[in-house]
Amino acid sequence: QRDPRSSPVWSARYRLGMPAVLVHGVPVTSRVWDAVHGLLGDFDVVAVRLPGFGSAMPSGFEPNMNTYADWLLEAISPFD
Repeated sequence: QRDPRSSPVWSARYRLGMPAVLVHGVPVTSRVWDAVHGLLGDFDVVAVRLPGFGSAMPSGFEPNMNTYADWLLEAISPFD
């Protein structure tokens, strides 16, 4: 099996100092990425926990595709 760290995409992200951002689907949690962390070795990795699926639902949060997308953009903006 090929080591994902040898892929130019991963090394490019690492050279640029940008972490790989792992986003789980619904209805699973970020635990789905636990096995992947070990494969990525020294690379910077961020696995987000979507509201209601591993993290608290913010007050007034409307659980729909648009608010999840807005929440995700805000959550990963520090890595931009």
